[in-house]
Amino acid sequence: MARSDYASSEYGLDRLAGGIAVFSRGVRMLLARNGLTHEQMVKLSQWANPWGMTWLSTSQVSYLRTGQLKKAGPQTIDALAQVNLRLAQAAGISCQAVDDLPDFGPIPSTLGLPAEPFCLRHPGSHDPLDAGGLYQVWIGRLVPESLEEGGISDMEARRLSANLSRIVQAWARDRKVTIGDALERALAAYGVTEERRRQRLRSVVVGFEVYSGGDLDQELPVLGAMLGALDGDGPIGPADVRERLYRLPRD
Repeated sequence: MARSDYASSEYGLDRLAGGIAVFSRGVRMLLARNGLTHEQMVKLSQWANPWGMTWLSTSQVSYLRTGQLKKAGPQTIDALAQVNLRLAQAAGISCQAVDDLPDFGPIPSTLGLPAEPFCLRHPGSHDPLDAGGLYQVWIGRLVPESLEEGGISDMEARRLSANLSRIVQAWARDRKVTIGDALERALAAYGVTEERRRQRLRSVVVGFEVYSGGDLDQELPVLGAMLGALDGDGPIGPADVRERLYRLPRD
């Protein structure tokens, strides 16, 4: 099949659409796990590319995050790759692509990165993805290690459970109400009548228990309605719930 025929075929278009969706999830994970806003991602891109050859813009970050950018040029993918490699470098990961980076010193502390920054990695070699790897993701030929299909691990679930508790407690503190009042508001929007699961949610929110990976996978769809009700913004999807739980509420 010729290249043009492949690109216009149903198979080729399906694969490309799937690749763009995975790429979008990757950008969301980079933002969420590193606690970066769109503007901070742009600043990181500018720091990683001081010569201004391949900077990301806030609109590009937004379109990449939502999957609305249907054509990503090599400069856009290279700019994101530079960010990904710098995050890997900050996490202490060593590979040829990282070792070849110019020495710009540490990433500015003003960006507030976590102690161990998250980066997108190859599922086979576990090396951070460079521009070539990200292009393979874009065209649907590669799924990064952290985005492969599969449930939430128990270790990840412990962290996300703690963050869920902190979100509800922060909501109560900001509105000067008790945790009991916040729990009643949360449970009213929870949408699950099974008492076992409602009691489990209470225990997680007050910090007595944590969800297992399997349990949290099951809870994500209904937690979206609960968090949306607390915010007053309406229900949010499972992917957005998971992304939000990576962001610690401000104290």
